[in-house]
Amino acid sequence: MCKSRLVFTSDKKPLAMVLTPTRELSIQVEEHAKLLGKGLPFKTALVVGGEAMARQLYRFQQGVELIVGTPGRLVDLLTKHEIDLDNVMTFVLDEVDCMLQRGFRDQVIQIYRALSQPQVLMYSATMSHDLEKMANSLANGVSVISAGKVNSPNKAVKQVAIWVESKQKKQKLFEILVSRQHFKRKHR
Repeated sequence: MCKSRLVFTSDKKPLAMVLTPTRELSIQVEEHAKLLGKGLPFKTALVVGGEAMARQLYRFQQGVELIVGTPGRLVDLLTKHEIDLDNVMTFVLDEVDCMLQRGFRDQVIQIYRALSQPQVLMYSATMSHDLEKMANSLANGVSVISAGKVNSPNKAVKQVAIWVESKQKKQKLFEILVSRQHFKRKHR
């Protein structure tokens, strides 16, 4: 296996990494990260299958603060190229329950081992025994924060679909956030 060295043309090296189980979710996360970083000296690299690896390597060479991608493509980059991930301080696993169900456990651990002891944040809708084992293998002193009872729907959360034209989304969101109708406090 030929392993090429990645030469950075910028001093910027990745500070954070977000892994998701699917290409589509990675694209969505990166788009939101770009929006949040708009106007700041903040660059991202999308690392997913279905895109040219050369283009993804070029993004790295230009310097990025955030990597967003899928485990498979990131492992490809790690095994075929020398990518410097020593500055990654935050490692986020989104939908980690889905990653385990899809068999990405070994790839996630391989990526984690390429990092220099980052803070690990795992997000999951469910907390299975396998997920607890993985969390404990990646970090010491794991803290679990849950909304409601573990592994059961939260009755305080109600999902409502509202059709809104694209141009009106922000305005509608603010209307909902300031509306007393949508936030009813429980009296104790």
